[in-house]
Amino acid sequence: MKKLKKLLFNLRGWLKKHLNKKRLAIAAILFLVIILLLYYVISFFSVSAAEVCLERLRLSFSNEKLCHEDCALSRVKNKKCVLDSLRPDSKEERKIKSYIFEENIDLDFRIFLIEIIQKSYGSKNPPLFLLDYFSQDIGELELKLAIFRYFDLSQPETDGGNPLDYYFLILNSKAPNEIKLEAAVKIASFEEGEKYYTAAQVEKIKQIIMEGKTEVYFRQSLVLLLGSYREALPEETDDVLKQIYSADFSGDNISRAFAADFLGEEIPEVSSEEWNEYYNHQ
Repeated sequence: MKKLKKLLFNLRGWLKKHLNKKRLAIAAILFLVIILLLYYVISFFSVSAAEVCLERLRLSFSNEKLCHEDCALSRVKNKKCVLDSLRPDSKEERKIKSYIFEENIDLDFRIFLIEIIQKSYGSKNPPLFLLDYFSQDIGELELKLAIFRYFDLSQPETDGGNPLDYYFLILNSKAPNEIKLEAAVKIASFEEGEKYYTAAQVEKIKQIIMEGKTEVYFRQSLVLLLGSYREALPEETDDVLKQIYSADFSGDNISRAFAADFLGEEIPEVSSEEWNEYYNHQ
């Protein structure tokens, strides 16, 4: 009898112990579910006005390929809405970042977002995620070109360094010609560029022009770039232009024609086919 009582007592304690654990487990699960529900409810109702404007812009670029007056006004309004709220490392910036790198989203919209970032942060303050994307070997060329066009990627002038060095690295790199052409434009249009133009740069431009493997349109663009150097470095620049004028570029008389125009020399004959190819490339 004593053994039976002891067994029943032990069984009761075991049931009580494990039933309490079960209740605690159920309570914990219910508590977790409530917390998750609260999180999603708060997240839903805390969507910012700028995020709504971003979504409207996305839909506009997806659904209105031909953007007329009402569409254009709507985009301006939503753009301002985003600009008013955009800050570094904000949820709006994170949303923009996710849109930019989503290849299934309209490309024009993603480029438009890069412009918004530039308007908000300034051309000299590109966010790190755009710089990282631009420096990768992989990535969409159109996006890289947009980053390059909207932002000044030159290095700050420190310890005698030249802010144009970065663009010359690109000219001498294996980057696509489209980006090299943009680098040439940046050099030609650099603010107070004459302060940073050097004879060594003229020599580098000459070396690229004279290389047999240089793409024709890129060569022609570099000859035009030399025109920007004539005021600051007339002797060095004209010496290179004379070498170009005397050169024999197979199938490229336009480079020689540009050099002749700068020097005031007789313009070599250029076929209509060459001119058509040049203007169609632009």
